[in-house]
Amino acid sequence: MIDGGWYCEEVRALPGDSGLALSCPVMQRLGGLGLPVVVLAQYGRGGWNARRDYRAKALGDIGTVLGCARDAGLVAFVLAEPWKAAVEACGLDAFFLSEHHTPEGNRVVAEPVQQELVSR
Repeated sequence: MIDGGWYCEEVRALPGDSGLALSCPVMQRLGGLGLPVVVLAQYGRGGWNARRDYRAKALGDIGTVLGCARDAGLVAFVLAEPWKAAVEACGLDAFFLSEHHTPEGNRVVAEPVQQELVSR
């Protein structure tokens, strides 16, 4: 059942705008574990359908989080450009089933990740 645009009920433990402020300390903590950590931003269909100003803010926030990950020594994947090119070339329906990816959408994510991991 969809309720208020969400598929389930949710209860926030912290204010909705606190995630960005917490992201750098969390990434620093993950970086201190001494284990390889991959941080990957996933883009849902809703992000591409959103108003331009919302999409720009979301991409900026994602860039901040991934920057914190890189600064902490984590492997950060910025996939906004490959997604943008794919969506412009083929349209959203080629890559998304609701908010979930089609096999081709999964390929847009998996191929650059695989290339990076193999190169390490």
